[in-house]
Amino acid sequence: MRHVERYDPLDLGNIKEGVVRALLEREAEPLPPIEAFVGIGIYTLYYLGSFPAYQPLAAANTREVTVPIYVGKADTGTQGVYRRLCEHARSISEAEGLDCGDFRCRFLVLHRVWITLAEDALVDYYRPLWNCLIKGFGIHTPGRGRGQQRRSMWDTLHPGRGFVAGLSLPAGDQTREDLGRQIREFLQRGQETNPGAG
Repeated sequence: MRHVERYDPLDLGNIKEGVVRALLEREAEPLPPIEAFVGIGIYTLYYLGSFPAYQPLAAANTREVTVPIYVGKADTGTQGVYRRLCEHARSISEAEGLDCGDFRCRFLVLHRVWITLAEDALVDYYRPLWNCLIKGFGIHTPGRGRGQQRRSMWDTLHPGRGFVAGLSLPAGDQTREDLGRQIREFLQRGQETNPGAG
């Protein structure tokens, strides 16, 4: 008698595949989306520009927009996801070497109970550069007592965000050259592990 494995829709691997599939069924939109919308959930950002260190991502996304540079979540507010995408667009527009016109986004509006699980699943599946290596893109203006933290890796690589410039944060431990080298190595490893991603 043949053994048939039972399918478990709540298995983490199946949830991950379902979230990725649902996200990719949505059309990639400009950043920020042209029309406002209501809802909390998750989102992905994709890069298609000419910043030298990001060329493997841009090349992959020129063929088909499927390799995110960042995965995020918004779990508060009536227009949580839309507001967060607008915040990211503002950060990018202020940053050196980046242009909002070179980005696309996708998003899923979800029930609150699924948001963290879906975000974790997408980060685990894609290992996006700005989540896994170049930290600091998603930070908000530091609160009281946090103004003496060091400049994030993201703000070292892309200086210019207003709230960071206004704080005069001390430099981080790595230079832009160090980060560029780490990005090349990170993206190369990603291509070797998943050749279809780059």
